[in-house]
Amino acid sequence: MRILFVEGYPLHHDNWFSQPLRTMLEAVSPNDVCAVYGSENRRYKVKLYNAVQQNGFFYREGKPGRSYEEDLFSSGYSRRSFLQKDIGVLNNVIETFAPDLIIDFGRISTSVCARKQGVPYRTFVCGAMYRKHSSRPEYLKELNRILSDNGLEQILRLSDLNAAADTLYAFGTLNTDPLPEELNVTRVGGSLMRDTTEDTANGISIILPSASMRTSKLNRIIRDTFLGAPYTVTVHLSQKYPESGNLAYTGTLKMELLKDRKVIIHDGNLLAYHECIARGIPQIVIHDGSWKRSWIAACCVRNCSGLSIDEEELSVASLYEAYRRLVSDDYYQRRADWLKKETASLSAVSVIY
Repeated sequence: MRILFVEGYPLHHDNWFSQPLRTMLEAVSPNDVCAVYGSENRRYKVKLYNAVQQNGFFYREGKPGRSYEEDLFSSGYSRRSFLQKDIGVLNNVIETFAPDLIIDFGRISTSVCARKQGVPYRTFVCGAMYRKHSSRPEYLKELNRILSDNGLEQILRLSDLNAAADTLYAFGTLNTDPLPEELNVTRVGGSLMRDTTEDTANGISIILPSASMRTSKLNRIIRDTFLGAPYTVTVHLSQKYPESGNLAYTGTLKMELLKDRKVIIHDGNLLAYHECIARGIPQIVIHDGSWKRSWIAACCVRNCSGLSIDEEELSVASLYEAYRRLVSDDYYQRRADWLKKETASLSAVSVIY
């Protein structure tokens, strides 16, 4: 089988799709031929076709309730100029590589090109895409023109595109990421790391590259909260700082940051959230009210695997209090352990196709 993997959009420094994609590529059958349509900045051990990139300023606004449609439109990914280029390049890739199957991580062009060329495709979804909200028509106006130009039906919400996929995949169980009951979704789970050996390390990881707050202010809060603590704190922000005492900074989101930690504090990163669930690690989600980050924060609180903090309320006091509550009440650890067992019963992402 010839399989083409298509990367999603790296919205606000969130490249959640890259590790699941690597995990799937490592598990392919020797009889399969794979390729990736994605960024040359991410290295895969297969043929890479360079995807069209969106350059320039990425829109951010901490307004509660910002929708999926508004986010992609304001970042340029659902605008006519970008979609025309992306669809043109992806069409050429499909014609050249001739895949039997396309596995998509949320790229609009995949739905258009796969349907136009009659190639079966499967896509990953999350509950945040389906949350109820009002969205102004202009956010979909340019996309609907593109769909009409290609002889495809117009849509009212971006999630409507998923209905054309042959299979929908979602990470985790209904408890960790609720989706509408009418959707036929294949649930996948388990850790995305090959080395799943765990120990009793009591350090924590802080992963906040997508925070709307100024990085300098965010770093001051982290320093004032955790500097001098009797454990290692590994920090990944949008800007790297020099190591200081027990604070170790990293410029990239390495998978090691999600392993053998007592607590993980993150910004609603989908990969970090589900890896915490798969490994039974309590978490604190810091969100800004945007569509995905606030959804993940709400899911975390709902399933009692951790706590959440709105960025507008983030301070040394609120961060320390959330951390204190999480580590002093073993209820959160017991819930995280239960969700880990529930998630382990699902098919691994490496074998879903």
